[in-house]
Amino acid sequence: MPLFSGDVLYVWCDRISPPHDKYCICVSPEDRWFLFINTKPPRAREAAVLIRSYELDCLDHNSYVDTSFVYMLSEDEIASALARRNRHKGPLSNMLKLRIKTNVRNHNLLRKQLRDAIMYRL
Repeated sequence: MPLFSGDVLYVWCDRISPPHDKYCICVSPEDRWFLFINTKPPRAREAAVLIRSYELDCLDHNSYVDTSFVYMLSEDEIASALARRNRHKGPLSNMLKLRIKTNVRNHNLLRKQLRDAIMYRL
């Protein structure tokens, strides 16, 4: 199944402590860049985009997109998630994409290359 910018994957992440599954938003499939969705807002509150549970079918509680950091997932992490149909959650709504872009435009926490990727690829 192909992966597109704006798609949500449920990925096993052993790079975080403790290792667990994470919802991730694809920014650039070619670069393997992703934003993480978290239960709690990030420390940099200006980088938090609230997603209400009803805005994304896979969520069962309100969560936050952390726009302060873009993660590069490994090919294996992505392939493993794509190999299991229930881990490819589909695309974000245009409204959520717009809120993420607006948030990124309003803070200066990312380097230009990552900001541009979110603004023009997401």
